[in-house]
Amino acid sequence: MPHRLANTMTPNLSPEVRQIIERVLQLEKDRLDRKKNTPINDDILKIIKEVVG
Repeated sequence: MPHRLANTMTPNLSPEVRQIIERVLQLEKDRLDRKKNTPINDDILKIIKEVVG
C-alpha cells in the first residue's frame, strides 16, 4: 500500500524512485513495530537493487 506522505510530497518522482521510497518507509515502519535495532543499510540496498534491476 502506498504511503500517503510519499504521494503528497513527491508528485514528480519517477515510478521507480517512488517505489523505493514507499518500500523503505514500510521497512522502517515494520522495524519500529518490532523494535528491531539492527542496521537497515543492507535492506535498503536490497530494495534499490530489486527496483532498479
